[in-house]
Amino acid sequence: MKKKLLFSIILSAILVLTFSLGVFASSKLTLIVNGTKANVEPILIDGVTYVPIRAAAELLGVNVKWDNKTQTATLTSKENSITNTTNNENNESTVTYKSCAEVKEAGKAPLKKGQPGYSTNLDRDGDGIACET
Repeated sequence: MKKKLLFSIILSAILVLTFSLGVFASSKLTLIVNGTKANVEPILIDGVTYVPIRAAAELLGVNVKWDNKTQTATLTSKENSITNTTNNENNESTVTYKSCAEVKEAGKAPLKKGQPGYSTNLDRDGDGIACET
């Protein structure tokens, strides 16, 4: 009886380790934009994929400028400019759009009051919803 129990415990441990190693081996992520593989590895945290903004933006043909003094990343394409400012004290991020066209191109329309990027300048009728389609 003790031999069967010991055998079962050892077999269970081997199975758990085998499946665990498979999960860790398959967790490497790859960023591919328009068929081009990025030279950075995305990070998965709590089911959300994070990629360095510069890596993704440059693969999309967007220029990235960083202003360390104001903690601002500015992404500029031929048509649009999106600014993302980070406040290091409380780790908040602010996105600013110049037009509803930029909001729609970013796939963020409509923007509701309180969401990143919302501005009264984009809310034509003042109802708290900007860039309504």
